[in-house]
Amino acid sequence: RGLVAGWGGELPLACGIAAQIVMPEALVTGLAGAFDDKGELSELRFPALRSLRQKKAALTKSIESTLRDLLAGALKDAVADARIIEQDGRYLVPVKPTNKRGVGIVHGASNSGRTVYVEPAAVVEPTNELKEAQLALKREEQRILSELTRLVFKHRAAVAASLLAASSLDLACARAQLGRRLGGTIPEVGRQGVIALKSFRHPVLTLRYDPSLDAAAAAAARVARVVGNDLSLNATTPGLVLTGPNAGGKTVVLKTLGLAALLARAGVPLPVAPGSSPRVDFFGLVLADIGDMQSVGGDLSTFSGHLLVCKAILDQAVRVDHEATLVLMDEIGSGTDPAQGVALAQALLEAILAA
Repeated sequence: RGLVAGWGGELPLACGIAAQIVMPEALVTGLAGAFDDKGELSELRFPALRSLRQKKAALTKSIESTLRDLLAGALKDAVADARIIEQDGRYLVPVKPTNKRGVGIVHGASNSGRTVYVEPAAVVEPTNELKEAQLALKREEQRILSELTRLVFKHRAAVAASLLAASSLDLACARAQLGRRLGGTIPEVGRQGVIALKSFRHPVLTLRYDPSLDAAAAAAARVARVVGNDLSLNATTPGLVLTGPNAGGKTVVLKTLGLAALLARAGVPLPVAPGSSPRVDFFGLVLADIGDMQSVGGDLSTFSGHLLVCKAILDQAVRVDHEATLVLMDEIGSGTDPAQGVALAQALLEAILAA
């Protein structure tokens, strides 16, 4: 909040959002120092936890030391191997079945039956004390967490408002950072459904090249290595038909056009030719028919799948209660007789432009 406050003259909207980040003093004081660097309740803030944790650690160390002494001495010949196994909070040693009597409490056996897992009698009572210490520690942690939860709940409205404002600022910073990585330019935005882009580069391709370079060098390299496209839609030319050979990049250009509209709507600077003046107006809807909806289970052929999507797009495009609509249709009229496909494509295009 303090950082954004210094941007008042340049970023009044951001400053207005930052001003909504207000945390009550009681909440700040209550949570200050409550957690350590590991995300656990702080022993400095809650001294009772320190003594309980120290007791738990001391008992654990004592039990393990006793077991090591037993494995190296009295139980050396009785155990199957010198291992300490912890199971359900109890400390066990693997013992040969013939030697289990008199060692301690049997807790289980291996699938083969060649090993029995025994809790030595010498650590039964210390382990009980350890369990009590663990329960006491858990109760104290739960008590503290309950108090902190009640404190946060009491100020939940302020927390929710501050979180919403902080997330809005974080998203704005993320959009700016993406635009910087793209070497982007902030476009002019209107309401007339106009797109005017000079050498607009596909964002994914732009990000793919030279990601290890610094921002300035990477931006220059991307401009040189990614082929951009000049895209234009306006009142005079409201429709654009892309033609060309297979694998010629038509679908990529189509998707690039859609991404331009979505990036501009999201407030992300666009990767266009340096020094150009891009414009991408606000489109209330971006509708796309890209790919194949063929489905055996749904009794849909390639052609009938396209028709279903086309119908849905037309239903949306003819609505009058929204902003300008950008419609993207790939391989329109495909999957049927070429002559019929051309007629259908022309009819769809004319209907959409007339909507």
